[in-house]
Amino acid sequence: MDTFGQTLRFQNIDFTADTKSTLKGASLELAAWLLKPIIIEQLQKRLLVNLTPQFEKAKADANKLVSKLQFPPPLQLKFNLGQLQGQEIAVYGDTLFLDFDASGKAEMVF
Repeated sequence: MDTFGQTLRFQNIDFTADTKSTLKGASLELAAWLLKPIIIEQLQKRLLVNLTPQFEKAKADANKLVSKLQFPPPLQLKFNLGQLQGQEIAVYGDTLFLDFDASGKAEMVF
């Protein structure tokens, strides 16, 4: 995650080529080996995911859902989820999990 927790970056990546199914012959295997640093550099440049739109939608959805909560009179909840910020990433199998911090203001009035 970047310092603002809004952009997902993949660094220190690597790849392998399955020579049995994708490369035919020693010359292509050598080419893949020689081009590996260039391929990795290009992957890192392109593997950027801006999460700002998803965070903005999640905040709006959360605020909308909380606004529908009903409390017995005269209680009333004032709630505003102000910020979501990505903190950590975990990968398990083919699933990516994102841990994030949420901040805002909640007030119960009567």
